[in-house]
Amino acid sequence: MPVDQSSQRRPLGMPHREFVDSLGHHWDVWDVNPSQLSFQGSSPAGGNEANAAGARSRTRLPQQFAAGWLAFEREGEKRRLTPIPPGWSLLDDDALEALCQRGSIVQPRRGPRLARDASDDAMGKGM
Repeated sequence: MPVDQSSQRRPLGMPHREFVDSLGHHWDVWDVNPSQLSFQGSSPAGGNEANAAGARSRTRLPQQFAAGWLAFEREGEKRRLTPIPPGWSLLDDDALEALCQRGSIVQPRRGPRLARDASDDAMGKGM
């Protein structure tokens, strides 16, 4: 699949791929580099509160994610894989599925919606 860099849900320049796994699930996958994220005006709400919530979530980032991760998302499931494999955006669907299976499942967030949305943006994608 071609690389899609036009999504408004990710900072520009983050490669994006879509693939269908062996069970027929459609997945989105992109890399997240915390050092490249900008919270200034990038939140869906566009407000200072959302930006502050995103900045707070960035400061609580577990050490294993400090250098970035590969994010996988399908309807009802999210996964993260660290470290980001070199050349991942050029891999075929079977290789992407294997990486996805190695990723850790992300538990759904609890809490106020605004803070949760800002945190999802900090992780690379809003819902």
